[in-house]
Amino acid sequence: VMAGGLWIHKTARCGGVDGVIKKAVVADVDRIILKTRDGRSGHNQADAAGLVSQARECGFELWIWAWCYATNDPASQGYIEAQATRINDDARRLGAAGIVLNLEAPWSAAPNHRWASVLREQFGNKPTRKIELKYRCEDLITLIKMENPGRPVCVSTFPIPSAHALPFATMAEFADQIWPQVYFSGMGYNRKIAKSVEQWTKLGAKSLHYSGPGWLGGTKQKAMATALREELTPDAQIDWWVADKMDSDDLESAAAIGQAGECK
Repeated sequence: VMAGGLWIHKTARCGGVDGVIKKAVVADVDRIILKTRDGRSGHNQADAAGLVSQARECGFELWIWAWCYATNDPASQGYIEAQATRINDDARRLGAAGIVLNLEAPWSAAPNHRWASVLREQFGNKPTRKIELKYRCEDLITLIKMENPGRPVCVSTFPIPSAHALPFATMAEFADQIWPQVYFSGMGYNRKIAKSVEQWTKLGAKSLHYSGPGWLGGTKQKAMATALREELTPDAQIDWWVADKMDSDDLESAAAIGQAGECK
C-alpha cells in the first residue's frame, strides 16, 4: 500500500515536470494530483502534457484538480457551465484518471469571508444564498460527471461540515468520493478525524479519502496518519498537501508512512 497521492499546486515551484516526478518518486506515491484550473483560467497548462507523459512512463496515475467558484461578477449560471466545460476538456485531453473539485470558501453562505459580499449582493440573504449555492454545486458536479463516465469525480473540502456553511449534503450526494482536508492539529487529529468521519458518513458520503499535512514535517504527518488509520483502516491511503512546499525530509517521511500502511 502506497502513500496515496501528491498534490501539485504550481509545477514551477516543484522544479518543473522533472521536479514533480522526482518528488513523487521520493514520496513513493502512486498518483500525482495536478491543478489545471482556477475558475475558468488555466493552471499549469504549459507543463500538463509533459507531466502526463512522464507520469505514465514512471507508473503514476495523473489526476487533475480545479479550484472552483460558485459565481463571478456579474452572476451567471453560465459561469458554472464554463468551468465544467474546461474541466471536462482537461480531463479528456490529459486522459486523467480522476477529477477533484476543490470547493471551499467561494461556496460558503457564511457572512464573513472573501466572497461573502459578492454572494450577498447577487443572491440576497443567507437562506436564499444557501439555496442558490446548493443548486450551483449540484449543477457543477453533475455537468462534470455526465461527461466523464467511469472517471471518478471527487470533492476536496473542509473536514468538519458543522463548522462551515457550505452545501455539504449536496457534495456528499453527488460526488463519487469526498476528500476531507486534515492539515492542522487544532482540537487534536484524533478528535478532528473522528468528527469528520461521523459527520460525512451521516451526510451520506459514498466514500472518504483524506488529505494530510505533507509540508508540516514528519511528526505532524505521522500524528495525522495514525489518527486516520485508527479511525478508518490500518492501510488507509493519504494524499499529501502540497509538493510545492515539501522538502526531502517531508517526502521521505511520507514514503515511510505509506509503506505497507504502517506509520514508522
